[in-house]
Amino acid sequence: MEEIKSGYNPSISQGISFEDLPEDFDWEALNRIVGMELVEDDVLQAQEVQSQLRDYATMDWEDLRYDSRFPGIPPLEWPANTGPDLIRYNLPPQSLWAPDETRLNAIRRRHTWKKLATQELSTCFLIHELLHSAKVSRHARSARGELEKLAPQILEVISQTKDQYKEARFEILQALRVVSNTPVDASAENIANARRHAGHRAIPHYHQDADGDFYAITKQMNDSLKTLLRDVPRGNDKEESIMVAKICHNLLISSASPDLQTFNTLLVGFRHWRRRELIDRVISAFYVNKIRPNEITCREILNHYAHVLRPESFSRFVARMRGVGDTLMLANPNIAVNEASQDRLVRADKEKIYQKVYPTPMVFDALIRGVMRFAGFERALDIYYEMKADGWGLEVQSLTRLLKDCVRRVDWEGGLYVWEEISSLSTRVKHRDMAEAYTHMLSLCSLSNNTVAFNQVLNDVGKGGFDVKSIIDAATELTRVQQNKKVYLAPAWVADNMLIAVSDYIHDAKPNEPDPISEIPEDTDAMFSQHHPDPIGDTKHNITDVEKDSKDAWASWLEHELGERPKDPEP
Repeated sequence: MEEIKSGYNPSISQGISFEDLPEDFDWEALNRIVGMELVEDDVLQAQEVQSQLRDYATMDWEDLRYDSRFPGIPPLEWPANTGPDLIRYNLPPQSLWAPDETRLNAIRRRHTWKKLATQELSTCFLIHELLHSAKVSRHARSARGELEKLAPQILEVISQTKDQYKEARFEILQALRVVSNTPVDASAENIANARRHAGHRAIPHYHQDADGDFYAITKQMNDSLKTLLRDVPRGNDKEESIMVAKICHNLLISSASPDLQTFNTLLVGFRHWRRRELIDRVISAFYVNKIRPNEITCREILNHYAHVLRPESFSRFVARMRGVGDTLMLANPNIAVNEASQDRLVRADKEKIYQKVYPTPMVFDALIRGVMRFAGFERALDIYYEMKADGWGLEVQSLTRLLKDCVRRVDWEGGLYVWEEISSLSTRVKHRDMAEAYTHMLSLCSLSNNTVAFNQVLNDVGKGGFDVKSIIDAATELTRVQQNKKVYLAPAWVADNMLIAVSDYIHDAKPNEPDPISEIPEDTDAMFSQHHPDPIGDTKHNITDVEKDSKDAWASWLEHELGERPKDPEP
């Protein structure tokens, strides 16, 4: 065979035309690869923002390094936020910030037979659902060499017809009901009957030894899943299908049950793949497993529901986080709910105590993002103050995202509320983050023709030791972009006069310094994205109809859960 060398070869075709594409070409797969659809030019900008929303999961791989059930893992830095100080000993053991003593006590516990049986069946359910949703059967022939290396049960599930899949699904759910209805202290005969799953395919068998060796097995499985999820070129439908089969193979052959880190890895990985249907299957199996979530779990689920525009699912999950209805976590029923713990525990009846999700800025950020997307700024601000009174708080990056929405809409009153919250953190946050906030507040002052506030904020910038010229340059550019986008803003000369006046002061103060490079990105739309793409407001409000329906859903939820007015309307 002739060796192929790099470089241009005129005898080799360098591409194909549309006529060369097969009739059954998978345009959905192409969309996942390039991150945009082939649409008219007037919506390309909005589509690019949507692509950025999908890409934010790549940033979350780093957080998984801190996601562990074992003592000795350095915790994430607790960010300065508008909530109360962190009390680590009130945190559940699965939290990213839980102390080692709490984690050590947790890993000494062992599952009951009922818990293990439930996990076996729910993992079996997940295997069937993933293989079916990923349509692995489409590649059963072309990828047979790879698939035959896996457990034979995987091939059996892949080869199921549609009717066989429905029948197997029904049988698994029936078996789950039998286990659920069997008391944990039932007789040995009843337990044996409950665990009899004859006829089911792809059911793993889990056990937990007294020495805790199963923890190492679970960790090894999680590391393998992470490698599989990260190694696939995004949008390669065939490779993704093969990797889904390998993921199911790992879940099946492991002698140790999946843990919270398993599900967090799958949620982040499938979000990176942009496979919404697979995320839904993982969330369903997570509920059935009855595993206690941590901050990464809540963030991923909230962001998923916000991204796929499901306000009802989003609001139900928020209610469960707050200990309402079918809650996410149960506490020991023998615990006394006193004044110190009533913010975290809710007694449902004599046998059950619901445990709320501990307030953290990571989860609160995802919650506010979703409210912004579904119901807009005003409702987000209402919920912010309501939940702040319940112990929640936002860090400055999250507050700056709210401020950005005010800049986009030239909402001076809303911006003042947000700025007061940001100002309360100004001495406790990183210089870079505060500089970003100052940039947006100066732009809002300019766009709103508020000279007094502009001068006051600028004075604070100088006193804080910031690079005043760099911030002014960034604010000027941001204001220019906003003026080009909106037709109802203050006249251009109003903002320009203010910025020109202060620019003279800047040049007088630093006559010999070269102009620093502005931190404004070349793509002006990226200005409304911080650290990772913003899944709230950077869609340019192009989902008006969805927002209308969403507001009704949120209005009923707010009236039932939070009340019409916030407890603390004035920050």
